[in-house]
Amino acid sequence: MRFLKVFLSAVFLFVFFNAHAQPITGAFGLKLGEYVPDWPEGDVGKAEITDFKDDFFDRVEFRVLPYSKRIYYIEGIKIVQTMCGSELIRNALISSLREKYSEHEIETHPDNRAIWKFEAKDGDRSISLMCAAKREDWLLALMYTDMALYDQLDKERLLLENRKIDGSKL
Repeated sequence: MRFLKVFLSAVFLFVFFNAHAQPITGAFGLKLGEYVPDWPEGDVGKAEITDFKDDFFDRVEFRVLPYSKRIYYIEGIKIVQTMCGSELIRNALISSLREKYSEHEIETHPDNRAIWKFEAKDGDRSISLMCAAKREDWLLALMYTDMALYDQLDKERLLLENRKIDGSKL
């Protein structure tokens, strides 16, 4: 009987937390799809939040579509000293992600587990936590992507290039 109570309690908690998982909308005060009015038209680079203050992440970067000026990619970066940082640090971050996005978590393919530590998908939006070497440092990179907007990137680049051509002279 006691086992049944514990089991049912565990199932209830699992359902409760999964029912309250949040949609993937963005991070670090930025929203995927958000319009950035000051973004220079045609710029396909990335920007960094210069006034970003956080006890965990070292910097936050984002990318904006060159014509519609909407955010399609947000990345939080933590510089770590060892491959993927300590297991404690990485697991704490994964635990926080699971608390918020457990409903959207997808299984990481076994071949990719060395690099990809967490993945979640909600419609066209995704979150990925990866580990990568960059020069002498190791990075934990937490990436939020709107794939529907990302798929517009080449179309917007082409549109901007077409606007440079004076069709009357052709």
